[in-house]
Amino acid sequence: AAREEIFLYGPTGCGKSHVCQQVAEALDLDFHFVSCTSGMSEGVLGGKLLPTGKNGQFEYIISEFVKVYENGGVFLLDEIDAADPNVLLIINAALSNGIMAVSNRADRPYAKRHPDCIVIAAANTVGLGSDRLYSGRNKLDTSTLDRFSIGKLMMDYDTEVEKVLCPDDKLRNRLTDYRRGIREHRLERAMSTRFM
Repeated sequence: AAREEIFLYGPTGCGKSHVCQQVAEALDLDFHFVSCTSGMSEGVLGGKLLPTGKNGQFEYIISEFVKVYENGGVFLLDEIDAADPNVLLIINAALSNGIMAVSNRADRPYAKRHPDCIVIAAANTVGLGSDRLYSGRNKLDTSTLDRFSIGKLMMDYDTEVEKVLCPDDKLRNRLTDYRRGIREHRLERAMSTRFM
C-alpha cells in the first residue's frame, strides 16, 4: 500500500508468487511478472524492436514491465536471484531514478514512473548467492539489494494455509514431520506447500 519495493524471499513452493498476485488484487491493480533467468535479455524488460511493420519494418513492442512502469500495476521479478546481473542494471536505474531509459522506443526514449507502479522481487535466497538447496542462484550486488532494503521480507511455509490445502491431518502431519527432518538434517530436498 505504501508503494515501496518489496524483496520477498523464502523456500520453493511457499506461495511467494501467489501472494504477489493477491497484493495486486487487493490494491485493484494489474499484475504482470517475468521469470528471471541468466539468459534473459534487456528487451524482456525494456521492450523489443521486431519486424512486425509493413514490409518487415521494425517496430517497438512494449514490454509488460514498461507498461506497468508507465501506467501502474504490480510487477513481479520472479526468481530475481537467477537473473543476469547486466539485466538488473535496468531495474536498478528504473527504481532509483523515477525514469527509465527505453532505448528501443525512438519516439519516446524515456518512461516516467507511475505512482502506482509497484515492483516486487521474489527469490529463494536472500540475495547472497547460491547455497546447498539453490545452487543455481546468483549473488545480487549491493545496489540491487539496496533498491529493496525497506521492504525485505522472509516468507516461509504457512501451516494454517497448509491445513486448508491438505485437510487430511494424518497426511499433513506426516509431511510436516518430513519437512522437519529435512531441515534438521540439512538435506538437499524441499517439502513445499505446493507439494502438499
